[in-house]
Amino acid sequence: MTNALLGQRLRQQRKKRGLTIEQLAEMIGLSKNYVSLIERGRKLPSMATLIKIVNSLHISADVLLCDEVESVSCVVDEELDQRIRALEPHQRKAVFAILDSVIDAIPDLTASSSEDSAE
Repeated sequence: MTNALLGQRLRQQRKKRGLTIEQLAEMIGLSKNYVSLIERGRKLPSMATLIKIVNSLHISADVLLCDEVESVSCVVDEELDQRIRALEPHQRKAVFAILDSVIDAIPDLTASSSEDSAE
């Protein structure tokens, strides 16, 4: 994970809760400049600061660290849900048709990779 990804996720979560940088900084006891540096990927917060951030935003750390945490299925599920809900109905229908095709092809893909490894 890069600092930039952590910062982007932090900004997204802060905005989702309707907070300004100043408000979040006050909640966690840091300067707004430092929070801004984290959001821009210029600084990586310490563990203590990260804990303050996730507690203040009432989120799990895996929301911010999903590239580093192995069990992030709920974060992925939430992201997929948000992206699909943002689509127009006809776009959603097309996405599900593509998804169905991919899911249908999975047994074939698994079988061919097993055959390749047997050779």
